[in-house]
Amino acid sequence: VMPENVITVSSPMAGFVRQIKLMAGMSVSKGQVLIRLEEKEYIQLQQDYLSAKNTLAFAKLDYDRQSELVKNQAASDKVLQIADEKVKQNQIIVRSLEEKLRLININPKNLTAENMTSQIIIYAPASGTVTEVMVNNGKYVHPGDDMIKMISNTGSKLVLKAFEKDLPFVNKGQKIVAYSNAQMDKKFTGKIEYIVRNVGEEGFANIICTIEGQTSQLIPGMYMNADIEVQNKEGWIVPDEAIINFESKEYVFVENGDQTFEMVEIEPGQKEKGKTQIINDQAIN
Repeated sequence: VMPENVITVSSPMAGFVRQIKLMAGMSVSKGQVLIRLEEKEYIQLQQDYLSAKNTLAFAKLDYDRQSELVKNQAASDKVLQIADEKVKQNQIIVRSLEEKLRLININPKNLTAENMTSQIIIYAPASGTVTEVMVNNGKYVHPGDDMIKMISNTGSKLVLKAFEKDLPFVNKGQKIVAYSNAQMDKKFTGKIEYIVRNVGEEGFANIICTIEGQTSQLIPGMYMNADIEVQNKEGWIVPDEAIINFESKEYVFVENGDQTFEMVEIEPGQKEKGKTQIINDQAIN
């Protein structure tokens, strides 16, 4: 799973957990209620916002009044400037409190003195599977504390290990067919997205691939195999049973043309579906 698809759910403000009905392994949908938190500070924040809105409204009225007085030369420009400054300062305060309310999923546009609440709701930021739950009912959480970890349903990648000798044949965009050891008949198609150009101490580089279609059956961390569709290349091949292993070397019999045969050493290459490539084909030509 790519880092952007591993999700940690936390709260921007402290509070007591008042409702949680989750456990590891459950699937959740984007926007689903995960946790309800309760704290008196939520009420204070809403109160501050409503008070700031009232103060801003009064400041705007005062500015309009002073503006009218200045037009009639009944007040000084300095008084109007002070009124304008109060409007701007209160606009900043209101805007700041609006953003704080949105952080705790309270819509400031719908907030009134009658519907203030002591609870906030934490929603699922994406559809996915819960992998870990770190809180329970009654637990007090601080701002930024991890509460839930989950994996998004989208964005799973297949990481293949390609040995150094195979890297020249691997390119971005090539198609793949992947399958697990447990279900070899269940095939997943995809393509190579990018290649990590770094060969490690073990002699292989990571190939990052996207998987097409439904990947809910794939579990992060499971081992898979993949066939990569490489470019066509002509070469000599023989059936595996035509190759003789003698004294740790491999040979084939080559007809000389007069009903006699010669045992010739070969250098085997790629093996696939019961056939083997002969790299040193000039030895048998």
